[in-house]
Amino acid sequence: MKINKETYNHIKAAYQKIIDQNGIEKVLQYKNDILKGEKGNDKNKLYRWNLMWGTGIYKEDSIRDYLNSNNINDDHMDTALKAIVKELCI
Repeated sequence: MKINKETYNHIKAAYQKIIDQNGIEKVLQYKNDILKGEKGNDKNKLYRWNLMWGTGIYKEDSIRDYLNSNNINDDHMDTALKAIVKELCI
């Protein structure tokens, strides 16, 4: 994984905050709604990225600067998001 541990943990904490604020049941229901209702080939990816955008983490200058200065592309980011979703059981 190209994303460093500090940034990974920061993103993971943002995902956890969404779980804490909304409840795991609502987060899982949201996932289920996407899997059933959205069109497209990779609905799980859509779910991961929608959650990421929902965290507001991209608004943080430190995150944007880190991603840009380390040439972190969407594939690198999605690798981290997959691991986070798996780790948080969502």
